[in-house]
Amino acid sequence: MPDMGGGGGGTTLDAVVGPVVPPAVASDADDLKRRWLALALLLVTWIPIAFFVAVAALGTPRGGLGTTRSVLIFLGLVHVPMTLVLYLDKDFLALVRANKTRYIYVPIALILASGVIFTVGGTVLQAAATLLLVAWQAHHYGRQNIGVYAFGSMARGWRPRPAERRALELTTICAVCGTFKVLGVEAAPSLQGLFDLLFRAGFLAFVGVVLFGVYRYLTNRGDFPPSKALFFFTLLLFFLPLFASSGLDGAFQSYATAHGIQYILLVAVLSVSVGAREGHRGVSKGMFALATGLVLFGLAGARAADLKVIDWVGSTPLVARTIDFAAGIALGTTIAHFVIDAGAWRLSQPSTRAYMTKRFGFLLGHPETAASALVTSSAVSPPPIVAP
Repeated sequence: MPDMGGGGGGTTLDAVVGPVVPPAVASDADDLKRRWLALALLLVTWIPIAFFVAVAALGTPRGGLGTTRSVLIFLGLVHVPMTLVLYLDKDFLALVRANKTRYIYVPIALILASGVIFTVGGTVLQAAATLLLVAWQAHHYGRQNIGVYAFGSMARGWRPRPAERRALELTTICAVCGTFKVLGVEAAPSLQGLFDLLFRAGFLAFVGVVLFGVYRYLTNRGDFPPSKALFFFTLLLFFLPLFASSGLDGAFQSYATAHGIQYILLVAVLSVSVGAREGHRGVSKGMFALATGLVLFGLAGARAADLKVIDWVGSTPLVARTIDFAAGIALGTTIAHFVIDAGAWRLSQPSTRAYMTKRFGFLLGHPETAASALVTSSAVSPPPIVAP
């Protein structure tokens, strides 16, 4: 997920976005692209959330609703391996060579370690790894929201403020507290009492943050054009289903799927940019081929968990262990995705900022203009983000 902030030595979101480009600088085509990107970011957030909340309220989906549910969940899952698309971009590989630890060694270590833990690690270690995943995942979702807010601001020409960023960060903390009850009880049932307490505390804090957001909007109406208000409240309420909906569909799949499709959209825009720079119309052939392979891989992997219920699979130790290792690999790949994206989209880093300027230069008119507009300040050091 996009990290428009940074880790130590980070930036304010306001500083990342920089000055708004005068209309005369941008072409009509770029303006149209910005409008479509802003609208698409809102739609891919609203639609999955609304769908899964409705499904949770209506009961088990059947027919077309069931098919739609499966497709949306698949898209939410496949965004993780979509991270590999970045490694087919020659410009991105320069970032990889400059920081092999983040982009190669740590991801491989996480993937293999997770595979081992879920094969021979034992119940306690596996539960700890699962709880680490669900907490980091919620944090990752919230950090991407900050990136989406920045993209929205660049697309529509309004300026995000530090108070708005802090509100989004606080909703992320609330979500981390709440997600243990929704996703962690099965892994650690003995901690259910603690998870219930964290959920209630997270919910109360979430209500307080939302009320603060409403107060800020009402007292600063002149600073909230319609598009900014739409983005702000969309992202401020992003985790509302976690606290207000019941069942896994409403309380998790809703915003998790929205997060995944947001990421796919941004990677698609990046891929089209690469294709255009290589002299092709549309997506780079290599990226298209990899994306197709990832879709097929995801379709196969989505059924892997069902294999252990087959008698001969579950009763054959070697086969069962192999499936356990594959499940661990999947979890480790997700965490590796968090680590990779936390660097790949971090605009507080000059090299990453230059790379993203090339890929999303239309947001600010021209690459040269974008580069100057994305000059950052070190006045604030917010925590790292991203990973779709």
